[in-house]
Amino acid sequence: MNRVQFLVPLGMALCIPGTLTAQLRGSLMSEAQVGNLPFIAPENLLTSMNDLRLFYNFDKLQFDLRGEIFLHQDKSVRFQEITQRSVTYSDDEVEIRVGNSLQTLGRGLLLRSYEVPGGVFEDRVFRRRYPFYRDVDGIVAGYQSDPFSVKGLIGSPLLNSLPPDAAYEDRHPELLAAVQTEVTPVPWGSIGGIYLRRNPMKETREYASGFVSARGGGAFRAYMEYAQQLGGGNSPFSLQDHHVHAFYGSLSVTTEVLSGSVEYKNYKNFLLGFGFNDPPPAVREHTYRTLNRSTHVADLTNEEGWQVEMLIPFVGGHSLTFNGSYALNHTVKRNEFIELFAEAAIETGPSTQAKLFIDWSQDDITLERSRWASGATVEFIPCNEISASVSGEYQQFRRMVDPVQDVRNFVLSAYVTVLSNYSLGMVVETSTDPVFTDDPRTLVAETSTRSWLGIVASANLGMHRAELFAGKRRGGPACTSGICYEVLDFEGVELRLLITL
Repeated sequence: MNRVQFLVPLGMALCIPGTLTAQLRGSLMSEAQVGNLPFIAPENLLTSMNDLRLFYNFDKLQFDLRGEIFLHQDKSVRFQEITQRSVTYSDDEVEIRVGNSLQTLGRGLLLRSYEVPGGVFEDRVFRRRYPFYRDVDGIVAGYQSDPFSVKGLIGSPLLNSLPPDAAYEDRHPELLAAVQTEVTPVPWGSIGGIYLRRNPMKETREYASGFVSARGGGAFRAYMEYAQQLGGGNSPFSLQDHHVHAFYGSLSVTTEVLSGSVEYKNYKNFLLGFGFNDPPPAVREHTYRTLNRSTHVADLTNEEGWQVEMLIPFVGGHSLTFNGSYALNHTVKRNEFIELFAEAAIETGPSTQAKLFIDWSQDDITLERSRWASGATVEFIPCNEISASVSGEYQQFRRMVDPVQDVRNFVLSAYVTVLSNYSLGMVVETSTDPVFTDDPRTLVAETSTRSWLGIVASANLGMHRAELFAGKRRGGPACTSGICYEVLDFEGVELRLLITL
């Protein structure tokens, strides 16, 4: 990821005579920038994004409030909005929440809300920055008492591609109603079902899913869920292309000699609304920069695939990881995604460890073939109070356009940390990708290699954190927990603070 999150706590506890207690907590994330996208004037644009969150607990009640402020040299772009507010009642068995909340049904085949911690979203069109999350505004009520649980909700999911100052009805275009029940008849397994109703364009559409899960201590996990649209000629439990459905299954096993996992997906015409559902992508999510930017994004309109991973530990702290992913897409024509990944983790001593990886992939949807990548990371502790890391990555692929583009990407980063609280780092990147090398202000397509150099300094100050970035930062796709979004290029100085109240 190109951004580093900062979380600064702020808290205050109030003791009230008797048995009741109240507590006020909060956090403020503030990010100021002097700079802009490359090739865009003015180069020294001054902006500031601020995200304030307050939580007040009183006995069995919790009140949440979130305010977002974006400041810009152009007054017409500024906004200050209350974006989340809610009150929650909860006890041992019952929870009722009115307002904004994060809600996920099953594994997200029908509904998934999320928040990317420290994530900041900026669209190239609106050019406003705000925290990256997608919630549901409405009423949620749940009851849980072993072995039975039930949750019902009625609310409107957020369309987070629009900025907070957009009209409420535009950011919340749909109203959903859903119920989820689950029974755990035995300690090692459970079974459940979900019903969801939506009314797009004044037309009622209904969906249902069933899921089962099993577990065996810490060594075995299994999950399977099938969802489909009710009516409309859909046959129950069908995986045929002309039926609206989504199927996901996973199995993982851990032993002393190896750990392994398998995932399978089958999604057909299952992009609901503006994307308030988010089934598992069943591809590996990488922490390496070059691979993370190339993460395959599942197409819910027509995609089938699987992922297999195996981890082999060795004596001395060494390990090998192998991963294979495959996806077949028939949206317009036959498109395939294939990836083979291997990583070795090596403990070279009590104060030094290294990781090496190699990856081959191709993705027909992005027109990228013969995509090779490799790299290494070394972390070491030269003395008790200092640690350091150095990482290098190289990637090359062919983009099958006319004329064919041969792309090479390189990343080098180095960090030094002192007393676990203060760090200084450098990130250097180069690319021959025409998407980045071309200057849109000219009629000529520039092909010279483009480079980025950024310096990052950070400090943990008690419960607060500060990070300073200066230089050029490359943009591109970024993926966290299966959520992918575009990070824009930046050239300038950025200061981010996280304060806890």
